[in-house]
Amino acid sequence: LNEEEIRVLLGGGIHGTLPDLCYAETMCVLERVVVEHFLDGAVVICLKHESFRQGIMQTRMPLKSDQISVLDELLTLYEAAPDFDSAGQVNKRKQRILPQLLRANDDMAALEQHLTDLHVVDLKLCTDQLFDLMLHLMHQGPGKNGRCEDLLSFLSDYATFL
Repeated sequence: LNEEEIRVLLGGGIHGTLPDLCYAETMCVLERVVVEHFLDGAVVICLKHESFRQGIMQTRMPLKSDQISVLDELLTLYEAAPDFDSAGQVNKRKQRILPQLLRANDDMAALEQHLTDLHVVDLKLCTDQLFDLMLHLMHQGPGKNGRCEDLLSFLSDYATFL
């Protein structure tokens, strides 16, 4: 989550976003379990350890159906998000998170379709996500299971697209 998302989630309802003082106090309390990273042009707050995430998931969403429901909501949210922000910049967060959500939702057909969409490839290249793109293409896209000829064919199609 980024700071704005946390402020909205914790403030929520009729109160709007969380005020600066409350946010600062919340982050002081959480400093032992969260870490801040600079990702895609924004500060993103993550849990320090996977065990924390698993504990929260088991406590807040003990049923698999609850987890699937949240994944579906996030997937719908990110699929509907625009590819570009109001300043005309590529939505880097969408480009990074959407494949992870498709994989977590175990929708491999949709993941491969997403990864081989030439428009998506173009957006990833515009956001300096070439390494992520190549890993995705090799592991979940045309290059999976050692199908190098399929990957090369796809890259050739992309060069033609340009």
